[in-house]
Amino acid sequence: LLAPHISPDHAPEIQFAMLPVAAFLLSYITLSVRDVGARDLLPLLSALLANAFMGLSALAFYYIDLMTGSAFVPTNEAFMLHLVSGLIGIGAMGLLFHFLPHGRRAEGGAA
Repeated sequence: LLAPHISPDHAPEIQFAMLPVAAFLLSYITLSVRDVGARDLLPLLSALLANAFMGLSALAFYYIDLMTGSAFVPTNEAFMLHLVSGLIGIGAMGLLFHFLPHGRRAEGGAA
């Protein structure tokens, strides 16, 4: 859906890479539009929301597999890959968004 030129065989790997980033960006945009007032905490709050989403989606895939016998998450290794990739991706996005405004402020103050 997000990358139609990629073969379906690579879909799980693309999902593991793109879902954490999409979850972080959506939570960041949602919080910034709602103007929660704590601009310094936006990246951290977004990371917390995105982590909760990744954990819930991994658990949802796991329980859907148990109930229906499908193969969204065929092994425990795939389940852990889903969780760990989510945490790494969200952590990287959180750090990027946390240090980006500080770099702009330092650049503006030095001029």
